[in-house]
Amino acid sequence: MTKAIWTCEYKLKKNANEAEFLAASEVLGKEYISKQKGYISWQQIKGDSAWVDLVTWETTEDAKAFETSGGGGELAERFYSFINLMSCKSRYYTIEQDHSLSAKSTEQIARDQIEEIKEKVKEKPLMLDDDY
Repeated sequence: MTKAIWTCEYKLKKNANEAEFLAASEVLGKEYISKQKGYISWQQIKGDSAWVDLVTWETTEDAKAFETSGGGGELAERFYSFINLMSCKSRYYTIEQDHSLSAKSTEQIARDQIEEIKEKVKEKPLMLDDDY
């Protein structure tokens, strides 16, 4: 199944307090967004004059359902109170290939480690009188 990323680029309102904005983001993420169907992660990226939210979902359908749900209540209201809503631009993407270290399954990492140990044992077998 192809994972999806929803991005939203935006600017904060003039005189918005970034620390308060990030605190509101953290609460919204923990209390609401992270509990939505298909949610994987949320990163907030700051550029020179704009921010980009990268929210990763199990499917594009999950991302679209979240965006149109209108949920989050007061937590979402607090978060959006810092944002210039006229500056928002959102897009959907699918992850076609993942080159991150975390893309490797735990099982594959364990298999690789076992093979590495087997190779080391072949190079220098353990002797009963070895002092380890």
